[in-house]
Amino acid sequence: MDKTNRVPCLALYVKHGADSDKPALFSISEKKAINGGDIPGLTNTNSWVTPQGWILVRDTVSTATFLQNPHDSTDKIQLPHLSQDVHSSSTCLLSCKPTIHGCVVLLVEPVGTIIWYCHVGDDEKWVKHEYDIGTQPLDPPLDGKDHEKVPICSIAAFQGKFYFNGDFESIGVLEFSPAPTFSSITDPIIGGLGVMGMANVYLVESLDKLYMVCQMYDSDMETIYDVTVYRMDFLKQQWRVAEDIGGRAFLIASCYFGASRSADEYGLEKDCVYAIFARDKYFEVSKVEDGETEEHELIEAPDSKGGTCHKAIGRTSGGRLADAGWILIRHDTTTVLQNPQDPDGKIQLPHLPEVLHSRCACVLSGKPTIPGCVVLLVEPEDTIIWYCHLGGEDEEWARHEYDIGTQPLLPLVDGKGNEKAPITSIAACQGKFYFNGRFNSIRVLEFTPEPTFSFIAITEPLDFWGAASVFLVESEGELYMVSQLFDYNLEYICDVTVHKMDFSKHQWCTAEDIGGRTFLIAPCYFGASRSADECWLEKDCVYAIFARYKYFDVSKVEDGETEEYDLIEAPNSDIRMWILPIDGSRKREC
Repeated sequence: MDKTNRVPCLALYVKHGADSDKPALFSISEKKAINGGDIPGLTNTNSWVTPQGWILVRDTVSTATFLQNPHDSTDKIQLPHLSQDVHSSSTCLLSCKPTIHGCVVLLVEPVGTIIWYCHVGDDEKWVKHEYDIGTQPLDPPLDGKDHEKVPICSIAAFQGKFYFNGDFESIGVLEFSPAPTFSSITDPIIGGLGVMGMANVYLVESLDKLYMVCQMYDSDMETIYDVTVYRMDFLKQQWRVAEDIGGRAFLIASCYFGASRSADEYGLEKDCVYAIFARDKYFEVSKVEDGETEEHELIEAPDSKGGTCHKAIGRTSGGRLADAGWILIRHDTTTVLQNPQDPDGKIQLPHLPEVLHSRCACVLSGKPTIPGCVVLLVEPEDTIIWYCHLGGEDEEWARHEYDIGTQPLLPLVDGKGNEKAPITSIAACQGKFYFNGRFNSIRVLEFTPEPTFSFIAITEPLDFWGAASVFLVESEGELYMVSQLFDYNLEYICDVTVHKMDFSKHQWCTAEDIGGRTFLIAPCYFGASRSADECWLEKDCVYAIFARYKYFDVSKVEDGETEEYDLIEAPNSDIRMWILPIDGSRKREC
């Protein structure tokens, strides 16, 4: 098979270099950037790629707008000129083949609730339309407003109509007759799937069928743990799990759309989903049948800020960092708490009899020098905790399997639709452990001396719509919740907010500051508080580390303003990176 002829390309909103505005073209079958894919005059700011492969080009020099065949620079379909500038990240779709008279060319702006459209061969100009498909909460409020209009996110064309914002509870429909008309399909999975967690969703038209690709995120909002594909049964208006996609390959990318291509024709794997992560120079191939995923590098891909996918930070075995700075270390025959700043600073514990998962969370109920302090280990995959009391009568660790309810399983496993809910984010405050903090509730674990679980319902739940990565942090006897709020594509952290728990009112209150402290957080981890002055850090700021990508963010608590910094000399590694406070006598290097 000749794989060099008309290979499928993803033309992404990324740059060839710092001074270039040319889009980067990637050959998925050859796993590298394409140098010979130049189209004269094509830039990131004047062109929009469609799932059908055609590129909409707005040439301001010649005041012409046309659809360009990327494989033949002379093959163009003339359109009315698009007289106004349109956001460069807009999504462009075609209702059918553009050679068919009356085909709708649609541009969806990513920020405002605005679409642009024209009909091939019919219209003399583009029509701008501001739509209204409902509202969604704004958190935090902006300019005194706590709601905003719902925008169109993921969208696909199918049988002359456009389907958008697909999920397990509804899907929007847009058709032109000839003016835009909006409707919806509700309950496409009867009762919904009750999904707890977040999914990045792409709608894909393929061989006259409509599919929904879901990248499922685990609790850290960093790891894609499963990829599932559904096909729409329009007769019953329901999503059904797809066992295959007809021997095709789906191509998806963040801030983009989904496209379908013949696997045989383009030398790709059949019945697989190709997901590209441009900034990190790799792509993943997931089998539709079972979601099994392999990662491949994008050779010669340019450096770019065009997209980000943060994958989980892995952990090595042997040691676990506790939120108080001490490190729990399990040797072959002994188990100790180690002070990282003093090699002789050790506290002997009963020996941990089993080798536990390296990603267990370790939390102390108080200072480990105080008798009775609880050392708690929370397993990340099973509903199991291990604990012991310092200086007490405990001669061994206690293993406890807890049950705090169930959560839906997606996809189904062995015919089961639910699983036990695990402990995720956890923090110790005033001798108790608080976990799974949400905008409407928080759970509590205390030892009396046996583990006892309870629940606090938030009196006035925070009004929030969307996805957030949440960290609980204890600081100077107060409990805080740090929320990294994601935008609609689940790739970018659009805001960082901090709330403090008012236990007298059972209420999360917005924190204007954190008492001159610094919070340190990291995915698959916990949140810790340190004195900014002692550790030479910025006061009233949240430091979020992304070890694999060698950078960290610093966000001001007051307004969420964030700056990004490189982690100089960080090792190339998928293992864990601990955040430790430095000795107070050391000075910050500027």
